[in-house]
Amino acid sequence: MSNLFARYRDKVIPILNWNFFRTLNDGVRTFNKETWSGWKEEWQPIAANELGDVIVLIGNGLYEIQHGTGRHPKPKLITDNLLQMENLFQELSNYKGFSEEEPLEELRNKKEYLTNLRKNAPRPLKSDFTIEIDDIKEAINDLRFNNSKEGKFLNVAREIQKTALAELRVNDRYSEIRLLRREKKLAFYITGKLNSGESLEEIKSVFSKYSFSFPVEYELTKNA
Repeated sequence: MSNLFARYRDKVIPILNWNFFRTLNDGVRTFNKETWSGWKEEWQPIAANELGDVIVLIGNGLYEIQHGTGRHPKPKLITDNLLQMENLFQELSNYKGFSEEEPLEELRNKKEYLTNLRKNAPRPLKSDFTIEIDDIKEAINDLRFNNSKEGKFLNVAREIQKTALAELRVNDRYSEIRLLRREKKLAFYITGKLNSGESLEEIKSVFSKYSFSFPVEYELTKNA
């Protein structure tokens, strides 16, 4: 294996999801002229991606060969600037991914970091960055919504369904009441009909166990 990429042996490069072989021999045992008709001995397999495609060094260039096509291997140039790839790998090795639980500012910083890396990445690899950047953008948009009044209201609605209403509806009780919102008001309405043995007092008692950040109103009638 080229000494240029020796530090990445037996490691996975984030974003690209390239899994480097521990040694050149490990790669050669998998990809060679016996296992793949048309393979050339001078090709050095250094890694495989998550689809099973192989990354090879040929001369001073880095190539990808699509696996499982049923055809002879056809190397596709990624870049002939190996030093650029070494720098890119070094940067990506420091990237630990992202979580939807992270603060907004951290997500923005990671999006900016990857956007800048994408600018200097070889063209065939730019789409890998785009996928991660788009996922971060989606997480940012979700976080913004969840922090908005509408988002907080929706989250409380889900909380009410999972707590107070779920408790009331055990054993098929309170099956005819439901949670409503009217005219985009930031308030909840418990509406519907009460059956025999069901009462507004019990509903209020259950709701009092929980602390909801929006008001709850009751508009209920008794079944005849």
